[in-house]
Amino acid sequence: MINKLIIILTICSTVIASEGKWFTSKNTSFGIGDEKFGLDFFSISRTVYEQGNDEIFVGFGTSIFISTQAGIGWKRTFDSEKKFKPFLSASMFNRGANKMSVTNGDATREDNCISFAGGGTIKLFDLKEGKRDVYFNIGAILVNDFRNSIQVYPIFNIEFKN
Repeated sequence: MINKLIIILTICSTVIASEGKWFTSKNTSFGIGDEKFGLDFFSISRTVYEQGNDEIFVGFGTSIFISTQAGIGWKRTFDSEKKFKPFLSASMFNRGANKMSVTNGDATREDNCISFAGGGTIKLFDLKEGKRDVYFNIGAILVNDFRNSIQVYPIFNIEFKN
């Protein structure tokens, strides 16, 4: 708990001391995996701070039957002359999952997780001002759940961002 508080305070103080834009976009994604929270089918996030190609986001996601995640993170999209733009992402989140094989009444598991993702994004549709642009994200995410259990998931999703 103290480690999470130190990290959050460090991020907040860095953001407050720098110049940038606050609460810039809303993101919604659908698909297999998510670069923000791992094993998601559906995710909603809000960019709370953005400067250049870096963004800090908060949000939540769900894989409907398996788990639900909520947390904070950072994403960096690299400039590229091509349509395919690489990205890196790191996040901390809490995951609540259903242990479907347990029948003794203790069917919910909660984990504190940290994740690192890499991949690329392609802008499919560049819509008018005030409308959401559509992106296709592909990559992989590594999630550590602080019980020394590391999982790797693919990322294939459609993201709506304004």
